[in-house]
Amino acid sequence: FPSHDTTHYRAVITSGACSSENSSSGTITVKNTYTWTGASSTAFNTAANWQLGCVPIAGSNISFATSPTDKCLLGSNVVLGNITINGNSNKHILDLNAYTLTVQGSITALGSNMEASNASSTLIMQGSSSQTIPEFLFINNTIANLQINNASGVTLGGPTNLTHKLTLSTGIVTGKQIGRAHV
Repeated sequence: FPSHDTTHYRAVITSGACSSENSSSGTITVKNTYTWTGASSTAFNTAANWQLGCVPIAGSNISFATSPTDKCLLGSNVVLGNITINGNSNKHILDLNAYTLTVQGSITALGSNMEASNASSTLIMQGSSSQTIPEFLFINNTIANLQINNASGVTLGGPTNLTHKLTLSTGIVTGKQIGRAHV
């Protein structure tokens, strides 16, 4: 997933019977990485909690600030590209909060950075290349629901306690042990 999208634009100017003219090319670059600060609250969908004051759009990459003010709770189903959580404090937490998080890229985390134990919380791994769930990503190594929708497969980096449902839509799961899975 690119860290930004660049699009080149040119205006075409016409006036009545005159021939049209093209302007010189201009560039607009839109960054595709959003940094969580938690400055206002724990709500993912609150713009003030993101460094640039914008809520990430579907497929965006996110990262956590070095010292976020609060943890991040989803308030709806979310689709993200890459997730980077380079911290291990109680503020470096992405809480699925009974929603579905779809990850299309990679997850980089330093410790137990994802709360996914609520019976309705679901993590969908949906990459176009192989993906890895880092060891100790989940708090208490516990996730309620995991769905694999990746033809290249998903590797578990460490032991994972799956308390509700494993769904294999496409692809396989390899790696460390899965405890108590319902397939």
